[in-house]
Amino acid sequence: MHIECGPNTISSAKEQVENIKYSQAFFITGTQLLVKNQNRNVNLSNTSIGVLQGSANLAAVARVYPRAEIVQFPERYLGITAVSNGKITAFAGDTVLLVGEAVRQGLSVDNFALLPSQPLSCDVYGMILPANDSQWQNSVNSFINSSEGKQAWGTWFGGLVPYLKATIDYCSR
Repeated sequence: MHIECGPNTISSAKEQVENIKYSQAFFITGTQLLVKNQNRNVNLSNTSIGVLQGSANLAAVARVYPRAEIVQFPERYLGITAVSNGKITAFAGDTVLLVGEAVRQGLSVDNFALLPSQPLSCDVYGMILPANDSQWQNSVNSFINSSEGKQAWGTWFGGLVPYLKATIDYCSR
C-alpha cells in the first residue's frame, strides 16, 4: 500500500507498532456527541452513550461521563441509527464522521445537535504512508500544502464547514 486516506488520527505510538508513517495533518476534528434536538439540554452523565468499538472516542467519553452507560457499536451507522430511533441518548465520535454519517443516512442534520460545543478531545488526521519512503512522504506533504491540495480539501470538506467550524476553531488553538 502506498497511501491510505481515511479517518486516521495521527499517533506516534501507532507509527511504531504498525511500521507506518503519517503525512502531515490535513484535517482536525474532535470527539462530540450527536443527540436529537429534544435531548440537547439533557444531563448526559446518567444516560446511554454509544461509541464505536475500539475507537479513541471511548476514552474521552469514559473520562467526561464516568456514570453514563456506554454502549459499544461495531459500526458507526448502527450508533447513529440508535440515536435516531431513541435507543440511546447520544453517540460519540469525531465531529466530521458524525455529521457525514447522518448525511449519508439521509437524516436532516437540523434535527440533531452536537454536544458539547467544545469537543471532548481534539484529533488530527493524516494519511497513512509506508514507513521507509521519505521521497513519497515529501510528495504527499507537498500536495497537502499546494493550491491543488487546498482545492481538494474544499471539494471534500467545504460543505461541512458550517457544522465543523466551532470544532476546527477550538482545536486549532
